[in-house]
Amino acid sequence: LVLGVFGFVCSRLIVPAGLNPRSDIELMITWYGLVTFFLTLSPAEYNWKQLESFLRKINNDTENGKSISALIAHDPVSTSRMIDNEFKAMLEFISADNGPLGKVKHYAWRREYQSRGLQHFHMIIWIDEAPIIGKNSNEEVVNFIAKTITCHLSDKRKFPTLHERVINYQTHKDNSYCMRKKKTTTGT
Repeated sequence: LVLGVFGFVCSRLIVPAGLNPRSDIELMITWYGLVTFFLTLSPAEYNWKQLESFLRKINNDTENGKSISALIAHDPVSTSRMIDNEFKAMLEFISADNGPLGKVKHYAWRREYQSRGLQHFHMIIWIDEAPIIGKNSNEEVVNFIAKTITCHLSDKRKFPTLHERVINYQTHKDNSYCMRKKKTTTGT
């Protein structure tokens, strides 16, 4: 179960005026039950060829003179609109009747902006008939997780684009920041 401070858009739920976002979450959990999935969706804008092509076209920058960073800074509104459209397409895909996570009962999402100004989305999803830890058997929970979540790298020959994206965006690579030694209150 993941709770946070969210301002949600939600299907078939009317929240009384005056409640704060945390109350919204608590009300949704009371009404719909425990959340099944928590997702964070962030654009990889600096490697997003379609975004670069779109911004070049609408800003008449066909000579490839500006970097993607400069294009985004020059036209944040068009960038935001494209990211929003891609998020809506992803939301439609996830919530389709034969979606990858199962039949979506309800969902709620929040848009946030990173320090550099680009948006990302946090989302909670309730899946119809998803098992609940402590209520359903361990076997039912494990089978549900095994059916909907994977941790393997796809075959590079069969799915080259997926393979490349998992390597680039979903694989941790140690760097000096994450390997630094941090002092704690105990000095270790």
